[in-house]
Amino acid sequence: SNVFGTLIIALSELGIVDEAVWVYHKIGELPPVQACNALLNGLVKAGRFGSMWEIYTDLVAQGMVPNVITYGTLIDACCYEGNLDKAHNLFDEMVGKGVVPSIVIFTTLLRGLCNKRRLSEAEELFSSMKEPG
Repeated sequence: SNVFGTLIIALSELGIVDEAVWVYHKIGELPPVQACNALLNGLVKAGRFGSMWEIYTDLVAQGMVPNVITYGTLIDACCYEGNLDKAHNLFDEMVGKGVVPSIVIFTTLLRGLCNKRRLSEAEELFSSMKEPG
């Protein structure tokens, strides 16, 4: 319901992620995508990557369709964890599903690649940003 979705968003944004996770499990249904994204982002900000991946897997199994915000959060988590291959796979999945990457996602990936000294891949990604479409 919208009330529980709003509660999940508020708790997640306040950094009270344990309670947000509790509400998510308690409602027993798929919350609106905005609440899903807030919950995932709250877990990332709390450094709870394992919990974030578990909940993401559960959300998708329940039928959540990831949007550009979802993918941005997941890619950010991958880059923070240093898992650039997974970040790149998610980027490819996102584009393959017709979700247009935001400039934030490109910037996150570029930063992650540069931090890992994967400069040729960063240059390739940067070039793809300048292509039409």
